[in-house]
Amino acid sequence: MTASPSDESSDRPSRYALRLWAALLVSLWIQAQGRAVVFACMQAASCARLGQHAHYWYALALAVGTAALAAVFIAGGVGLVREARWTWRILVIGAGLQILFTVATQVWEAALPPRLGFHILFEGPPGMMGAVMGILIWNVLPVGILLLALGVQRLGKRAGAV
Repeated sequence: MTASPSDESSDRPSRYALRLWAALLVSLWIQAQGRAVVFACMQAASCARLGQHAHYWYALALAVGTAALAAVFIAGGVGLVREARWTWRILVIGAGLQILFTVATQVWEAALPPRLGFHILFEGPPGMMGAVMGILIWNVLPVGILLLALGVQRLGKRAGAV
């Protein structure tokens, strides 16, 4: 018997389609993280030359944290290619950590006193509005990855396999 167009399951995207969308978002996010790591390293080097030790350590910590999260997303991307069962759990964890990391760094930057604030686009700290905008901008792709990964896990639980 063939499925009718009004069948509920025909309205849902397939696991393959979700995997392709997740692969696109993960690859874009890995590229963005790579650029962020390079930028933070350049910022750290600039701060080291200028003798700004606190800013140097902040930029270096940002580079290391971003690189560690990029490694998680690279592992998730490898899992997508290999169609591994653990892929979606890794992507959920990575996206969740990325969202928390972004919120923490943006709020920390916004809370700095003006004399300590350092941001490449601003003279001082970006302020709370800048933090909210940074959180929204830097979390678009991780939230998309998180939603796709949770959607695939939910489909897998309904089908009996994740």
